[in-house]
Amino acid sequence: AYLQNAEEAITLAHKSQTDIIQREAGGYGYEPSLLFAHAQDTLMTIKSELHITKQLIDVLKIIKDNK
Repeated sequence: AYLQNAEEAITLAHKSQTDIIQREAGGYGYEPSLLFAHAQDTLMTIKSELHITKQLIDVLKIIKDNK
């Protein structure tokens, strides 16, 4: 359930980020923002951590099944 909730939250955050980037690409001007850059970096890190967590769960299941 926690992983599912994380996936849903990340999907919403990614959609918001994509909307902002698309608006800027369409001509809407934004001031450079350290906060936005940090938010993008944090989102990438969280996505990576979630991916690693899923892989570790799979590995732990294999280890448990082989004992």
